[in-house]
Amino acid sequence: MSKLGNEKMRKWVRATRKASAEELSVYSTLSKFETWAKFGMKKRRVETIRCVRKETEKFGRELR
Repeated sequence: MSKLGNEKMRKWVRATRKASAEELSVYSTLSKFETWAKFGMKKRRVETIRCVRKETEKFGRELR
């Protein structure tokens, strides 16, 4: 890669690091009620796994 390409890459990396640091600071200041959606998704995922287990037990197959 040329010297100019390396400089562009460094600028891009610095910009993305700065942007991700800003996102993290915003995320840490979120209030509690805004994080409820994440718990809902986890709960739904657990329920679907339970449904699959029930179906496999019904047909006599074992989970791997």
